[in-house]
Amino acid sequence: MKLKPFRNRILAQEETNEEKSSSGLVLIHDPNSHSKAKILAIGPGHLTKKGVRIPLTVKPDDIVLYDANKIKPIIIDEAEFLILKEEDIVAIVDE
Repeated sequence: MKLKPFRNRILAQEETNEEKSSSGLVLIHDPNSHSKAKILAIGPGHLTKKGVRIPLTVKPDDIVLYDANKIKPIIIDEAEFLILKEEDIVAIVDE
């Protein structure tokens, strides 16, 4: 199934960077911190009242930080995805 975001929506998938201690224990991050996601697809952008399209700042393949407490993942064909708005993104990660 192919998903195409509508208007200012963004399709993303959470980046799982599992960190381990030197003894092999998985380290759990603070649930109040931000999570990373990879942008898979973006909508065409905002449409103003005058009909002018304002494109989104992010683009596919960008890695972004978002507030995981505000976003619930959706499951499609056994894969987890995120539907974000540009306002949900805290930062673009420059690696």
